[in-house]
Amino acid sequence: MTVPLRQTNAALFAGVALCAGGCVAEPGPLPTSSFDDSRIDGPQVTADLESLRSRARVPALSACLVEQAYVVWCTAIGLADADTERVVQEDTAFLLASISKSVTANLVLQQRDAGHFSLDTAVDEFLPFAVRHPDGPIRVLDVLTHHAAIADSDIMDSFYVDGADPSISLQDAVQGYFTPGGAYYDAANNYQPWSPGDDFEYSNMGFALAGYVAEYAAGEDLAQHSQTALFEPLGMTNTSWRLADFAEEALARPHVSRDEPVEHYTFADYPNGGLRSSAPDMARWLAALLNDGTLDDQQILQASTVSEMLERHADDGAAGTALGWFLDDRSDGGWRMHDGGEVGTTTSMGLHPERGVGFIVLTNGDARSGPFGELEAYLMALAEAL
Repeated sequence: MTVPLRQTNAALFAGVALCAGGCVAEPGPLPTSSFDDSRIDGPQVTADLESLRSRARVPALSACLVEQAYVVWCTAIGLADADTERVVQEDTAFLLASISKSVTANLVLQQRDAGHFSLDTAVDEFLPFAVRHPDGPIRVLDVLTHHAAIADSDIMDSFYVDGADPSISLQDAVQGYFTPGGAYYDAANNYQPWSPGDDFEYSNMGFALAGYVAEYAAGEDLAQHSQTALFEPLGMTNTSWRLADFAEEALARPHVSRDEPVEHYTFADYPNGGLRSSAPDMARWLAALLNDGTLDDQQILQASTVSEMLERHADDGAAGTALGWFLDDRSDGGWRMHDGGEVGTTTSMGLHPERGVGFIVLTNGDARSGPFGELEAYLMALAEAL
């Protein structure tokens, strides 16, 4: 496949204030991909986002708002590449970083629903090689809630590759990390000292393992399986785990400052953060989740599974842990969130299932945390005002 061309002050909420009372009395049905909703004061909101982008010191951002089964508004601002001064487009793909984990959870739950395993299945019993914490078995549920007692060791640095897709397969990375005697195995550094299920510890390698669980159950390479099981049904034509699937001009280049681009990179443990996608593509996936797992008559999860994925499964994390998502205590506490950060990229997305709204924001820089938090809050408020 070749993808075509991964407490804010009141002034920042001018766009929300203009539409909070209803810019139109009764909005009619929205097309599935409407990027100019009349309830959004586009020029004002874009100006506000440009101010936040500048303060966060990122070259570009792309953002969308979602309501139920519709992508209601999107914008793209700034430079996809500061070297060439290439302007970002709405369909430009960004490295998503850790929000990829929520997509991986979706792929795992599809395979669970297909009957290959349960959330209580020990991965050691399901996979063709040993994956066992020294203190006991690791369940699929433990992995998806960051309770698997899996540590991220320094050996993961060797999984990164500049300018190309990794030569190490996902299976080789996972098997080598978790199996005694494996190329990357070190019980003292690869596992936490407590037993699986006992405590929360955010784990990137845990989600690499989750991705391989989905790959093994599907019986094909996870990157290819993702296309047929998720991206193609939802019309996500600018989305892939593989760098080779993108033309250079289709990508936002990572930047370590506003004007310092770095080379595109990948990593062998990619299910934990290696997806590349555009904001409108990711918004279509969020719209499917808000519509009981279905978009344009394409079902990617059962309605009950969507509810299960987004419900609280553990009290750890900032406000609670779902399956590949986190509960957020901002606003009324109804948001499910995930953010992401890798070298040269900062991202965030959120869903409010009760309100039926969501947002996605992607940037190609190491954002300053304060302004980026304001950016999240601004988009949350815009979504809540729909």
